Amino acid sequence: MTAFLVWPNTAPEYHPPPRSASDELPVQEEAEPPTVGLPPAAQAAALQTARSFVKTAILRRNVAASWQLTTPNLRQGTTRKEWNTGNIPVAQFPATALREIKWRVAHSYLNDLELEILLLPKEGKAGQGLGSITYVFDMKAVGAAARKHWVVDAWRPYGLSQPPFSASGNAAREGASSKLSAIWLLIPASLFALLALLPLGLFFRSWRQGKRAEQAYRAYRERAT
Repeated sequence: MTAFLVWPNTAPEYHPPPRSASDELPVQEEAEPPTVGLPPAAQAAALQTARSFVKTAILRRNVAASWQLTTPNLRQGTTRKEWNTGNIPVAQFPATALREIKWRVAHSYLNDLELEILLLPKEGKAGQGLGSITYVFDMKAVGAAARKHWVVDAWRPYGLSQPPFSASGNAAREGASSKLSAIWLLIPASLFALLALLPLGLFFRSWRQGKRAEQAYRAYRERAT
């Protein structure tokens, strides 16, 4: 029989101090600004900036002209001299592979606009093995009154159907992958061969030990007689 002993808790009971209203941390919830439909003229101006950005920055046609279409946030510390060389924080889409550009407004606010830009490649070899890519542009209206204009504040790829590699690039990658796969296949094959030979090696070792023991026994009997 097993007995359990209940040991009473003699420690003093702890009572937390009462909390006052001043102890509560203030929480401020920022309301999302309401969606505002842009006037046709403002939307057309924003779309023109987006088109110019695609042409100059993404397609790399006159990269220097895209500087004035962006904000410091998008440039990420890139100097004007570096920008003009094409070393910019914007992924390139081959201009010769582009077939069509489509767009739609995702969200619009008073001075902010989110555009989805779809780049469709050409079919066949002209498309260089590219898939369609959607970019999201965060655009801002800057300036006052007559000087107000739209710029690209941020961009990000939204989706793509396949990695943007050319046909020759894909072939090179596939060739390297096949060589690597062949090497990795040799490893398990070698392991299986070792496992198959292990019992044979143990048997051969045991047989040699038995033969040696038998020869030693015969030599002993001969000396004894």
